[in-house]
Amino acid sequence: MRRSYLVLFVLALSLLNPAICSCGGLQEKTLVLFDESHSDLRANQLSNLFSIIEDFGFEVACGGLSNLKDFAMILIVGVSEPFSNQEVEAIQDFLKGGGSLLIACDPGNQYVNALSERLGVVFSRDYISEGGNGVEVRATCLDGVSFFVQTSGHVHGRGEPILAACMEAWEDSVRNDEKDPNERMGPFTVGIRVTMGGRAAFLASESLVSDLDAWEKGQEEFLSYLVEWLLLPQMASNSILEAEEEVKRAEKLGAESEVSRRALDDAMALISAGLYKEVLDTSNLARELAETSIAIKNATSLLSELSYELAQEEARGIRHELQTSELNMLLNSERTLRETWLSLVADYEKLSVEEKRAIAASIRYEAIWIYSKASSLLEALRESIRDRVSSKLETCSVLLKEANSTIAEISELGANVTPFSNGLRDLVSSYDQALLMLNETPRDAEILAESIEKRASKLLKDLESVRSKTMEVRQVIVEAETLLSSFKGNLESGKWLLIQKEQYKRSISDAEKLIESARIDLVQGKYEEALIKANKSVEILRSSFSSLRTEIEFREKVFLLGLLTIPPTLIFLIRRSRRDYIEEAAEELRKTIEEIMRAKEEGVDVTREITLVEEAGKMLNEVMSSEVGEESVKQRVSDVKRICREVLRNLKSEKPLRRICLSKMQNFLGRSQEIIDRALEARKSCYMKEEISHLLDRISDELQLLLKEFGERRYKAAIKRVNSLEKLIIRLGKVTRVCTELDRIYEREWKPKIGRLLRSSEGKGA
Repeated sequence: MRRSYLVLFVLALSLLNPAICSCGGLQEKTLVLFDESHSDLRANQLSNLFSIIEDFGFEVACGGLSNLKDFAMILIVGVSEPFSNQEVEAIQDFLKGGGSLLIACDPGNQYVNALSERLGVVFSRDYISEGGNGVEVRATCLDGVSFFVQTSGHVHGRGEPILAACMEAWEDSVRNDEKDPNERMGPFTVGIRVTMGGRAAFLASESLVSDLDAWEKGQEEFLSYLVEWLLLPQMASNSILEAEEEVKRAEKLGAESEVSRRALDDAMALISAGLYKEVLDTSNLARELAETSIAIKNATSLLSELSYELAQEEARGIRHELQTSELNMLLNSERTLRETWLSLVADYEKLSVEEKRAIAASIRYEAIWIYSKASSLLEALRESIRDRVSSKLETCSVLLKEANSTIAEISELGANVTPFSNGLRDLVSSYDQALLMLNETPRDAEILAESIEKRASKLLKDLESVRSKTMEVRQVIVEAETLLSSFKGNLESGKWLLIQKEQYKRSISDAEKLIESARIDLVQGKYEEALIKANKSVEILRSSFSSLRTEIEFREKVFLLGLLTIPPTLIFLIRRSRRDYIEEAAEELRKTIEEIMRAKEEGVDVTREITLVEEAGKMLNEVMSSEVGEESVKQRVSDVKRICREVLRNLKSEKPLRRICLSKMQNFLGRSQEIIDRALEARKSCYMKEEISHLLDRISDELQLLLKEFGERRYKAAIKRVNSLEKLIIRLGKVTRVCTELDRIYEREWKPKIGRLLRSSEGKGA
């Protein structure tokens, strides 16, 4: 059977009546609409065509024709439903507004011409034949590459032919694969493209774009060129908008942007002239120039920062020979880089776009290398500063802990510690601030740490002086209170001996007033006055107590028989005293339990303390419910108080370090969450996946150890663990940023190039 041939003519076409676009009217559009509402094909039958569209940076969405403003192009493949007048008008307005349209339809379709005729193109009702089987015909490109096309008709009307059958083809109206006398001979146009504000293409065969039949070599290349022609105006607009955004970013950052703005203006002028390919090259140049100026700005700023840090270190008498040498090398490279940039700016009009892009790329990569090297040097320098500051902060922590313990001791002695507590609170706040600053600004953290150390040392010195004076006063007050208690007890015991109490009560009252006044003076910090009053009360009590004892001894001899009435009364007094000190023990137990519960809420393992408190509670219940001897009661109550004081002392001594540890843990978790989230997202990329996974695993292990150390109350180890975790998080953040940048460069610059190179190599190989 004779096989006829269709000849594919990809004609060298000029751009007809390009739409004039104002710069302000550009809109970024990245969506292509596949009209599913009228098509007899589904989206999965056009996957090859969709793949070509996606290679140009666009995404295909399926839907109807109700809202077209967000789309760059409309695909209509096969028409199974009629178009309404509103839909036809919407498509016409879409084209007039600069949109693109691709219609592919087999011959004989009853609905397509209702739309295409309004656009000046008519689809034939009859098939084209060259004999043979009447279904499969061969198309040949001008470069000699041939491919087969299934069931094709022809189109005619306004516009330029882009695909045509050869002279031997005829219009097979009776479908018998034979040339009848009344059947019209070729040539026939199989595809037309039209410019009418926007761009439109009409293909008289659905098989050219669908996946219903296997694609032939040359078919993909033809469609790739056609899709590029249709989307080129929007690609140019998108490229200009992307470049403008980058230029604005450069201007906002203070980078040199005059030359990139000039390139952007050139691209604006080219798009107004309809030179879309030139627009792509020039807008890419504008974007790359802006990126280059930003890279230079970043590198220069970082070098300045590194120079400042090294100068600060040298001012402190600390030299970093290696970093200084490498900095000088980088400064020389940066000067050379700026000279090359200034040469590019000066020769801008003389150089071609390709030459300017090549020079800009060379400068940009050099600037990125300088920035990366300077960043590593700066981080190494800051790491050494952090280690030094961490040591100072540990010293500060010890001083603050000692100050807190001393304040607690002075407070228990009855002195006023409010000014010292406020000073310590300010120091702790400054310490927390230094911890927060340690990672980002270690230099400022060091200055603050030195200030904290000086202030904490002075506070401790003042506290030692106050403690010494307070203890001296307190010892005398305790002596006076002991004498007063014994005096009252003897006086109460002596009432059965008919002792006259009035004179002794006056002494007690005077002593109590002096003791109370001494306490008040102690709280107010009047140590000399408090000491004088306390000593005076001791003198009064000693003198009166001596007189009382002499009188009691005398009256005991006289009223020996009257003592028979004393034992019941003494028992009453003993039991009354027992109730008082049991209540005191119960109050201490309650305070201890409250402190334990606070520590437990902070995540501390208080199993041992709870066991001790339970034991103390049992002892107190036994004392209250049993008829035991007075000595046994006192011993058990004393044991209860001893247990409570021991527990409280342990918890209070750990509290400052525990709070510091909690603060560091909370600050670390707050800063690290966003970095970990970005790392998990970046790990999906193929770049540096293993290193990110390794760092995440290490961080997970370290976090488990941190929680274990905190639960076991090893707070110093936990603080060191947090410092170690912060270093890992900083490293993870850097790796994530590098991975994200590589992925962005690949998606934006190399992926489209690789796609076109692969298609080009396949076409040449065929």
